[in-house]
Amino acid sequence: MDDLKYNLIEELSKLTGIVSEYWDIFGKKYIASIESKGKILSAMGFNINSPESIIEEIKRLKKLPWTRFIDNVYVVDEQPFVIHVFLNLEREKEQSLKVTWRLASTNPNGLRVKYEAVHLNIVEERFIDSKRYIKIALPFSLPKGIERFDLGYYDLTVNAQIGEDIISARSKVIICPKECYLPPEIEEKKLWGLSVNLYSLKSSNNMGIGDLGDLTYCIQEVKKAGGSFVGINPLHAITNQRPYGISPYSPISKFYRNFIYINLKEVEGFDEDKLSRDLQKRIKEIIKDQYINYEAIAEIKLIILKELFDLFYKNEYNKKTPLAQEFNDFIIKEGEHLINFALYCAIADHEGKKANKPLYSWRQWDMKFHSPFSEGSLEFKKRHIKTVLFYCYLQWLIERQFKEIIKTSHPMPIGIYNDLAVGSIRDGSDEWVYQEVFVSDVNAGAPPDDFNTEGQDWGFPPLSPIKLRESAYEPLIWSLKKNMNNAGALRIDHALGLFRMFWVPLGSKASEGIYVEYPYEEILKIIALESHLNKTIIIAEDLGTVTDRAREALSRYKMLSYRLLYFQRKYPDPAFVLPEEYPPLALCTVTTHDLPTIKGFWQGIDINLRKDLSFFKNDQDYQLLLRERQRDKELLLKVISHLGIIDFDLQREIDLSLIHAIYEFLAKSKSMLLAVNLDDLMETTNQQNMPGTVEEYPCWKQKTPKFIE
Repeated sequence: MDDLKYNLIEELSKLTGIVSEYWDIFGKKYIASIESKGKILSAMGFNINSPESIIEEIKRLKKLPWTRFIDNVYVVDEQPFVIHVFLNLEREKEQSLKVTWRLASTNPNGLRVKYEAVHLNIVEERFIDSKRYIKIALPFSLPKGIERFDLGYYDLTVNAQIGEDIISARSKVIICPKECYLPPEIEEKKLWGLSVNLYSLKSSNNMGIGDLGDLTYCIQEVKKAGGSFVGINPLHAITNQRPYGISPYSPISKFYRNFIYINLKEVEGFDEDKLSRDLQKRIKEIIKDQYINYEAIAEIKLIILKELFDLFYKNEYNKKTPLAQEFNDFIIKEGEHLINFALYCAIADHEGKKANKPLYSWRQWDMKFHSPFSEGSLEFKKRHIKTVLFYCYLQWLIERQFKEIIKTSHPMPIGIYNDLAVGSIRDGSDEWVYQEVFVSDVNAGAPPDDFNTEGQDWGFPPLSPIKLRESAYEPLIWSLKKNMNNAGALRIDHALGLFRMFWVPLGSKASEGIYVEYPYEEILKIIALESHLNKTIIIAEDLGTVTDRAREALSRYKMLSYRLLYFQRKYPDPAFVLPEEYPPLALCTVTTHDLPTIKGFWQGIDINLRKDLSFFKNDQDYQLLLRERQRDKELLLKVISHLGIIDFDLQREIDLSLIHAIYEFLAKSKSMLLAVNLDDLMETTNQQNMPGTVEEYPCWKQKTPKFIE
């Protein structure tokens, strides 16, 4: 590559948010190669075939703000506020320019206001390709009698008339608060709750996997005990197919939920005694299985749910009963998002008939179905409308059951604490609908760390920061709305991805990945808005290397930090920090699904498992980790006994009293929230997920050792 092209790729990379260098957790500096930058730029859709084409791309990007009249979206948190529009206008025509603009809330009962510029406020001018462009400030003053604009989403229309010529364009204005919602109770005292992996729950009422009935039970018990919330894993729709489609963090859609969690006993028309003998036998078998059998449970539940839908369709929908009206109202409220998801599921069924299971990879479908807006997909929707309605019905059932859970949780200050996965899988519903926003030739991932010294490739496509903004953040907003709905708190997985995401070009090693930055200030403002609209606390999972910029911004927007006991040390000193050293604006807990339970930690189960899986390069690394674990146990006992919670005993074995003591230690912290893990209370030995494995470890399939009752 010659110097000219090299320098041009460097310049284009800076304009598109590609980060030239980063430091990993070991303090090693990585310089992004020009080859990786080129692959990322190509994946973004830029033409870098020649110096001339790169020069054109650079020119286009630099000119774009001035040549497009108005921006795609304006995200503001000041009131009153100002936006800017741009016009190609000769100086002598300024006197004939008339600008009017209209702001209309998307809320049917919201504000609508018109403005007209009496005196144009031209704040800047620039000559591009020998043409004069001006930047005009449009003020949005508060109408009489209005103290503040309502928070929310607005449609903006701007008209510029120059003599007989009229330029008109539309955009979006998003009016946001300066920080996220926090309930009054959280300011007054520490709130605690239970954290559960819903799928793992064994109960006398479910069908081999935890469901919304079990969540109701957990809510009732935690409420009785004085708790404020129950935290759950993401309930996003997944394929329910091994090996990769059973992780709750690998959704086909973050907008809609997994039907496998529906509590069938609460569905109108369900009667277990009327099931066929074969189904009853299969259900008994999967309940007895050591591990969760996602495929079998999904298949059986779908068979039953399709029969229940047929009854509903015949007795309610066709007769236009009040229940049918409720269903129709739900579909109208959800709009094209739900219809597109249901259509995706219906086509997946159709295309998977040969294999007797849904085919969820849309790139493997018939070409005519490769877009939800194609003629083939639209025709399929007409011909198979009942199947599309069936998948809408499943989401309606989930929504109805969640509403009942919310009633049960009253008056808990938080109630349900949801979890939002960082991405959606390649070939899933979200990517099918938003193909122009996802970057299909790249996978998101993570740089080298303790668990993966070569870095991680997560196997799902990231969102393009440029296209995301051009879409007025639509997929982001909808994922926030859907996951904050019915939730008093929301944990955002890998919140550092709101600032920058590690991109790995397809076919490259994870270690060759590079960071790409996102318009984080606007993203955080939108999260704060949805937090207020839904009255949802935001917990930002900020594990890993956190930049000062990210830490400051998350704190400024009142997003709670996510603090794990295992990592709260006085680095470089490995000693554990005292409770009073925990930050107030945080949720604290001991562990996560990716880390050992307290019992597993104490017994070194995770270390020995990693040895069995050949994760260590040599025996010295294994022995070192064993010694460090023994040191950590001593340090933990020391700090807990220092507070008088337990006596210091180096020979102490792990038991329930020590587990309680560890959580009592966290209960003394300054952090606003404390999450107690059910796996710890049940003295579970094995962690739910072992990063770096697929079939080698029963990830996401383990059941609780005891019944929740």
